Amino acid sequence: MGGKTVEKINTPIYVVEERHNPTTDYYIVPALKVSGTIQNAVVLSKPPEKINKGATVIFVRYISDAWKNFVEQNKKKIRRIIYFMDDDLFNLKAIKELPLRYAFKIFSLAYIRKNWLIKNSAKFVVSNEHLQKKYSQLNPSVLPPYPIFHYNLSDSFHNESENVLLFYYASACHEREMIWLHDIIKEILRESKNVSFEITGGPRIVKLYNCINGVKVIKPMKWKQYRSFLTERQRHIGLVPLLPSTFNKSRTYTKFFEISGCGAVGVYFTNSCYSKVVRNMIDGLFIDNKKDHWIESILSLINDRKQRATLYKNSLEKINKLKKQTEIIYNNHFKHMLLGDL
Repeated sequence: MGGKTVEKINTPIYVVEERHNPTTDYYIVPALKVSGTIQNAVVLSKPPEKINKGATVIFVRYISDAWKNFVEQNKKKIRRIIYFMDDDLFNLKAIKELPLRYAFKIFSLAYIRKNWLIKNSAKFVVSNEHLQKKYSQLNPSVLPPYPIFHYNLSDSFHNESENVLLFYYASACHEREMIWLHDIIKEILRESKNVSFEITGGPRIVKLYNCINGVKVIKPMKWKQYRSFLTERQRHIGLVPLLPSTFNKSRTYTKFFEISGCGAVGVYFTNSCYSKVVRNMIDGLFIDNKKDHWIESILSLINDRKQRATLYKNSLEKINKLKKQTEIIYNNHFKHMLLGDL
């Protein structure tokens, strides 16, 4: 990560994550590195035996009972609490749209902590302008995501194989999108014999896609394993359908980074969060939510290797621009946030 570093900050920083997760890796760790504060930080899941005086505690999405109690017991030593969220975690309507297990986790570790955070004068930080506007009463700052993958045009994408790999990798909360894609994938693989498709999913998705030749359903994996899995081989076209929902309105464009990190180009829903950074027919492809349009456009992209190469090259240029823009924010705003100047 580049960028001009700032002067050393002496305040100890405790980054609290429920477990190793993409949010910490996309936002908090890069912000600490670029702003020159990583040497003061430690990432923890469980509370330590003791905490240094003047500490800043950064909660990433979730706050367990153990951490809540630890903060209560060590208030005099804690200088500032920062709470970061990259989804709409304080919205019951949005939470109810999710699978029960995931919804309960968000409710018990995030939603019910809102008033406690306010009571303890926490600084709220969110991942995009939509959440900033929605929770304007909390006066949140915006911390954009950072491209965390290795991007190199010379060692990816341009192989000699005529076979094309499509993929859609998502968590269980996107099962609706997985089901929506079924008819599209079935038709594309019927039309193109040189195409295969990979999708992550549980037993329901395995059963749904099992009848389509050329499909591989991959068992969901933890973030560390998934991050390695993404870059272990060449891919070509990443699909990112994002069906309308309250929860999906708060999404951020991290899949753009993942798809480019695979050496692939992205296909996105029109008017989704990706339109904030991706330009249609320049850095990626936008299609409305009509299935026949997805089939037609993806088939065209499969058969136009030159266009895919151009889109990929442009996506790398866009990522480099985003890096520079994000580093400016990290170097300036994040430092002041830690110092309590804002």
